[in-house]
Amino acid sequence: WAHVESIGDDTCLPAIPLGFTFNGFGASTSQVTVSSNGVLFLGTSCSSAFSNQALPVFISANAFLAFFWDDLRDYGGGEYFEYATLGTAPGRVFNLYFRGRLFSSVCGSDAIQARIQIHETSNIVNVTYSGFSGCAMIRGSSATFGLQSAGGTKSVMAGHNSPILDDNAN
Repeated sequence: WAHVESIGDDTCLPAIPLGFTFNGFGASTSQVTVSSNGVLFLGTSCSSAFSNQALPVFISANAFLAFFWDDLRDYGGGEYFEYATLGTAPGRVFNLYFRGRLFSSVCGSDAIQARIQIHETSNIVNVTYSGFSGCAMIRGSSATFGLQSAGGTKSVMAGHNSPILDDNAN
């Protein structure tokens, strides 16, 4: 696993190799970029926009996954991301583990923890959340969740400023 300890505030971390080519949602790319504000871009055009909005919205020409788009910040300790591509062709899986904190102190030092998986060949994208508290902001009351196509022509929004993550769900 590659470990990136310093995420920074309102930054983009470019050119992360998937290890294969993803073809889906208007994207054909072998690289992703990650915004410190909870957005994974399928390609090399990234945005560090910290004010989340409802989808569709133009923040990049690339397709993107808003896995927890909100104003997140690196407070120096415990905020990081890790990534690795595991498996063998044609069934490789790109994994990205992201841990960051809300800019707001409403939820104390509770962290946003998400694991994103992008599957080769099927191009399935999974997001799994873990370790979050019952605080409404940690559950998404100020975040956007969804997927938007390249160019912003199509989008699927799971939530916008709504606590859709249920800390009591299986």
